[in-house]
Amino acid sequence: MIASIMTRYAAWRLRRETIRELSLLNDRELADLGIGRGDIPFVADGTFHEIEPAFVPAANDDAHIGPAWAAHAPTSLAA
Repeated sequence: MIASIMTRYAAWRLRRETIRELSLLNDRELADLGIGRGDIPFVADGTFHEIEPAFVPAANDDAHIGPAWAAHAPTSLAA
């Protein structure tokens, strides 16, 4: 029983510390992390899941820069 109380207390302290640290960040810094100010409690609880990721890779590998595209790219702007 004591171990259970200690475990819950440690989890509560970690959640509180996480909220405190994230709350100290400004909105720009939070946005860089991909979260908003209202998401902080969910991040601290571990239940935050980004609904729409900021970057979604293209389904077609030829649609982005990669080894296949780089082989056909000019090596200088003077060409």
